Amino acid sequence: MPGLVACYDDEALGKRLSAEYTAGQFFNHPPADIVSFFARLELVGPGVTEAQTWRAWMPEPVLRRREGHVLAGVARRRACVGGADRESW
Repeated sequence: MPGLVACYDDEALGKRLSAEYTAGQFFNHPPADIVSFFARLELVGPGVTEAQTWRAWMPEPVLRRREGHVLAGVARRRACVGGADRESW
């Protein structure tokens, strides 16, 4: 079953969203956990931020005051330097 990673502080809101979204399961994660999903990758643009406000040219993330967020991030693999193996990237 596919899942949707969400970020919300209000548990009642989370239960409501889970009841309405039936295509998969909700997984609530704080922003720091979502950033950790990009470990070993180089975040580009503003990094992990609200999907609706993500723009590649923005240097800083923008989070509006809301009960929940749809977060998005874009990352790329770091270049291998000096013939190092993948474990040392």
